[in-house]
Amino acid sequence: MGLLSCVVPLLLLLCGAAPLEAAPAKSSYLPGTGRFWHITDLHLDPTYHLTPDPTKVCFSSKGVPATNPGVFGDFLCDSPYRLIQSAFDHMATLTKPDDFIIWTGLSVDSPPHVPAGELSTDLVVQVIGNMTETIRQHFPNITVYPALGNHDYWPQVS
Repeated sequence: MGLLSCVVPLLLLLCGAAPLEAAPAKSSYLPGTGRFWHITDLHLDPTYHLTPDPTKVCFSSKGVPATNPGVFGDFLCDSPYRLIQSAFDHMATLTKPDDFIIWTGLSVDSPPHVPAGELSTDLVVQVIGNMTETIRQHFPNITVYPALGNHDYWPQVS
C-alpha cells in the first residue's frame, strides 16, 4: 500500500484532476486548477525545405523521395519548424493561466533519422535552445517542466 499511496497523488497531480467535489455544471474545469500540454517527440528537422528534387527535401527521408512535401512537412520527413510553430499557435489559443506544460524532449532530429556526421554538440544545443525560445514566445506566462529525451544530447554514446 505504501507505493500506491505515493503513486495515486502523483497521477492525480499529473492528470490535472479536480478535487473530489462535483464540478459546476457549466464549467469545463474548476477555477484554480490547470490542465497541461505534454510536448514530446517534436523531432525538428532543421534541414527541411521545399526543393524541386524530392530526394533532398529532408535528411530524415534518407534519400527516399518525399511524396507530397508542403510547408507543414511530408510523411517521410520529421517536423519542419513551421509545423511546430503552427501547432504552438493553436495550443496557445486554448491555454489558460493555470495550465502548465510538461516538455519531455526528443526535440532533436538524430540518428537513425539523420546521419551522425551531420550532428554535433553545438547543433543539438542550438535546436534545444531554439525550441526553448519558441515555447517561451508562445507560452510566456505558463510554467514549463522540461526533461531531456534520449536524443537530446550528443554524442549519444556517452
